[in-house]
Amino acid sequence: MIIKYQNFIKGLSNYVKSNFYLFYGPNLGKVEHGADKLVNFLKINKNLTIISFSSQELIKGKVLDFFQNYDSTDIFGNSNLLIMSLADGLFNKEICEAVKNSKLSNLRLIIKSGPLEKRLSLRNDFEKQDHLLTIPCYEENNYEKKEIVRNYLKKEGININFQKTDELINLLSDQRFEIINELEKIVILTKLSKSSSINNLTQVVSKTAYFDEAKFIYSIFSGKKKSFFRDFLTFLNHEKNEILLIKMLSDHLYKILITKKRIESGKTFRESIKELKPPIFFKFEKDFKYQIDNWNEKEILLCLKKMIFAQKKILVNDLSSSSNLMFLILGFINKNLQT
Repeated sequence: MIIKYQNFIKGLSNYVKSNFYLFYGPNLGKVEHGADKLVNFLKINKNLTIISFSSQELIKGKVLDFFQNYDSTDIFGNSNLLIMSLADGLFNKEICEAVKNSKLSNLRLIIKSGPLEKRLSLRNDFEKQDHLLTIPCYEENNYEKKEIVRNYLKKEGININFQKTDELINLLSDQRFEIINELEKIVILTKLSKSSSINNLTQVVSKTAYFDEAKFIYSIFSGKKKSFFRDFLTFLNHEKNEILLIKMLSDHLYKILITKKRIESGKTFRESIKELKPPIFFKFEKDFKYQIDNWNEKEILLCLKKMIFAQKKILVNDLSSSSNLMFLILGFINKNLQT
């Protein structure tokens, strides 16, 4: 059963009857936070012995035996709560078979994982079985970021108004670990200044602490020129590598071209993007579909050709190489592709 993260956190009491939980997704900070919230809630209402381990500690063919070894209570009535960090997919099928085993009645299991593809049996089984709870952990939205900021700073005794909160969330990452790291910095610097409020956030938060490179690349081929100059300079300040930027742009164009070819051969858009490695993150699918529809093969090949020449200028230390690259990419945004 799939449960939205916020619904799970706000309604924990509704979900503690289950014995098996899967927290997964690219936002590892959210994975850890959700698992911690669940553990703390269970500890209030249950006598638990908590054992943390990695899936790498499991032995092939012995996964069910491992779980059954902990499926009991001790002399004090404590049951076991296993917290497993999923390190790879080697034991997915065995884990699935184990958690579907009705004989495991006392054991509780929390699985923590990074991104899991839809085709994986572990994710599929947890999503389809009512007694197995799946909590996807994707990037923080603005509402969640506001809650993190306000709760964290309030706990530290630092005041922040609505305007400063909005200013801050625009500077912060959408990954919980990175948000907390920046908030820790804010707290330290604010307390060193012996203040209980935040005055100039732009001086506290690193302007290059987080930069969504993928979002920048997608914006270029979707024709989004808003904040382009700022993002272009931020990328170079962040990575200090124009060659890397050219590689990322080229790789993205190849993805568009390959997907167009697959669609032309009779496959659907969904079938075509499933074959891409690395896959298209769901939040970019709409932009990618737009690019498939709006870029033809001739335009793509011309862009690739132009980037080869731009790379040559950089490699020979041409003094105009940076400005040339900037205006070249601006031409991609405006689809000004004259030869």
